[in-house]
Amino acid sequence: MAAKDEKIARLSTQQQLPTQQEKGGGQASAVDVISMYDAMSDKQAAAILAKLPEDEALEVLSRLDSDKAAAILEQMPAEQAANLLSSLHKWAGREEGAE
Repeated sequence: MAAKDEKIARLSTQQQLPTQQEKGGGQASAVDVISMYDAMSDKQAAAILAKLPEDEALEVLSRLDSDKAAAILEQMPAEQAANLLSSLHKWAGREEGAE
């Protein structure tokens, strides 16, 4: 099971969101990537997000429905979830300021 988690994490990282990917055929769109996380169990999504760089995890969490994001964060260790929530709050503030 751990090997499967690592493979999914690698694939998720390779299918980066549009702000980090080149435009081109054959790559998953941000909607596709978010749909993949949405289809996963909360526990599985939490395990994968925990292995991603923080900026990528924040990008994913910010695009998920708030209920799904909360359910995923609940599956993480409290300290890790708190760090992501704190960073997400700061990150969201920067995004709002840019608009």
